[in-house]
Amino acid sequence: MATFKENYEYGKVGESLVAKWLRKRGNHIMPVYEKVIEGEFRGPAIFPHVGKPFAAPDMFVFTKTTAMWVESKRKDLMTFRDVSRTWQVGIKMKDFNNYLNLIKMSPFQVWIFFLVTGGHDEYNRLSPGGLYCENLANLLETFDHYDYEESDMIYWNDEDLRKFDTYESVSNL
Repeated sequence: MATFKENYEYGKVGESLVAKWLRKRGNHIMPVYEKVIEGEFRGPAIFPHVGKPFAAPDMFVFTKTTAMWVESKRKDLMTFRDVSRTWQVGIKMKDFNNYLNLIKMSPFQVWIFFLVTGGHDEYNRLSPGGLYCENLANLLETFDHYDYEESDMIYWNDEDLRKFDTYESVSNL
């Protein structure tokens, strides 16, 4: 099992690849970085004028006419769900709820990007790979299930996400 540091670095590489992909398409990127506050490491956060701070998405992306928040997730494989016979990806429910709070207080949409390597799972099933994304408002309507018992994650079927590129194309930027 990977350490926190290894998972963090793995995710940062994916975040960088998504940012490069977005820049190549004419977007400007403002990464949201971690801070040291009062001697403590703190992840990127939104500090609302009322209420408690909560986790911020990875970056703010904009052009002259549009802007959005972007959360980037890097995965080796999608998860195959036997019940629905579908490939799925997900995020922690806590993060999902944080981003729902953000869209209530911000004029900007939140988009979730999944960069999935793809390949065979432990049962030799071929997981799709590529760069997938969707607007959080749409994801709210299309989630497949919420696993509160084991992982506290919310999942979507790959067909409910937009596939914008192959993994190979994104990883070779």
